[in-house]
Amino acid sequence: MDLPPRQKLALAEFLIESAEAAADPEAEAAWDSEIGDRIHAIDESRITGVAYEDVRRAAESHLETCARNGQPAAHSTSSTSSVTCNP
Repeated sequence: MDLPPRQKLALAEFLIESAEAAADPEAEAAWDSEIGDRIHAIDESRITGVAYEDVRRAAESHLETCARNGQPAAHSTSSTSSVTCNP
């Protein structure tokens, strides 16, 4: 997806809102705040994004390494949100 970061975040917000129409109002408010914070951070150049293609390529490479080693992959819940191999 070749969109500017601001449009990607707006699209993400729209998709989240449409998928979670009956979601918890407190959770929705928290996500709205988080999305707004991220948009401001990008607009103020405090953070930069990573191209989807780069993320996908790295994930595929890691998954292939796990498969070669006979280890199933698992999504990490750490702050880096990475994919890890299970022993």
